[in-house]
Amino acid sequence: MGDFSREDMVVTERAALVGWWLADGARLATWEIADRVGLKLKSTYHMMYKVARAVPIALDDEGKWHRIDQPLTKRVVRVR
Repeated sequence: MGDFSREDMVVTERAALVGWWLADGARLATWEIADRVGLKLKSTYHMMYKVARAVPIALDDEGKWHRIDQPLTKRVVRVR
């Protein structure tokens, strides 16, 4: 996470890290996120619901946060 402790991070840094992990394909429970970024569970839920308003992530039935968009696997480009 860099050369500073997780306790020194501000919420923007925590949200950015979680966004990076989820964009990379991670599926994380709220407690796992809380543990990784140094927040209490309630604060983590609050952060994640705020993040979910801005980026395509969701909490599924198994209690895991993950990307909800499908990655583009094939692109067709017309050549003129």
